[in-house]
Amino acid sequence: MLHPKLRSIFEFINQSIQDKKGTSKRGRPYVYNWCSMLLFFISAMKRGKYSFKGMEQYAKAHYAKYGFEKAPSRFTLSRRFAQLPYLLQWLMPQVAQRAISLDERFDFGIGFIDKSLFRAKGGIWHKKHMLINLIPHSSIDTEASWGKSAYFGWRFGYALHLICNASRFPVAALVTTGSAKDIHQVFPLTSLIKASLKLLLGDKGYKAVRPIKKLLNAHKIMLINGIIYKMKSHFKNWLSCINNSEFAQRLYRKRKTSVEPVFSLIKELFDLKNETQLPYKGLKKNQSFLMLITFSVQIMMIFNSIFYQNLGHTHQFFNLLD
Repeated sequence: MLHPKLRSIFEFINQSIQDKKGTSKRGRPYVYNWCSMLLFFISAMKRGKYSFKGMEQYAKAHYAKYGFEKAPSRFTLSRRFAQLPYLLQWLMPQVAQRAISLDERFDFGIGFIDKSLFRAKGGIWHKKHMLINLIPHSSIDTEASWGKSAYFGWRFGYALHLICNASRFPVAALVTTGSAKDIHQVFPLTSLIKASLKLLLGDKGYKAVRPIKKLLNAHKIMLINGIIYKMKSHFKNWLSCINNSEFAQRLYRKRKTSVEPVFSLIKELFDLKNETQLPYKGLKKNQSFLMLITFSVQIMMIFNSIFYQNLGHTHQFFNLLD
């Protein structure tokens, strides 16, 4: 049986899923409710149960705790784990939207965007070897790629792209390989939150003018990056005036105290600090893993709001899952 306090967050997630039009699945219905499955996966990741065999053994001992009538097999767990990126990329904005009515601190009319790089599992694939498609060691994750971090410099791995609000509440996320351009992720990230998001703050990785113009025209979202553009055009001059305004500069300074602490919290909770490698090889599994642990922070904050705790308090929510 789910803990009574966890039941509240279960119902919150379940209602967000039910709100989706056409959620009914073709064919045989799911034996295992998605809400229970999400809570189970979060608990398994927190405990370091990364293999599906390990998850299966854990489920056999604790399946009733998550509301399962019987323990799911490793094949069921593998199949559902593979579906997580598609589910969570849609679900996180839905949960965020519903959370606004719960607590005004979850409002995301103004959002902050950034990415964080995570080191790939196994060896490093140097660029000189990548160019000639030479794989010097079997441990190398050939789906990973190189990206540059402000703190660690060049890193071989995967990138978590995130939008959060000023309260450090995650709103939307997606995962790519390390080399994916920051600016190209803005449009898919904002597509499901454009009704509420009006202003977006990013760093110099979001300087390309054409995507900014597309975002403004299609989603009515203004992206501020603090850059004064040198080349002359009416749109660039307009962007420069906005970026140089006192209002924009004041908001821009809040970026580091909003989105970057979320990445730090994720890495702290799931033991991914410094040069720690990801637990999986391949883009799909790492998408599932990184999206899931980001979602866990989102629902942890909602849980804390429901029970009148500091939004960043981690112990009670994760202790109840253990």
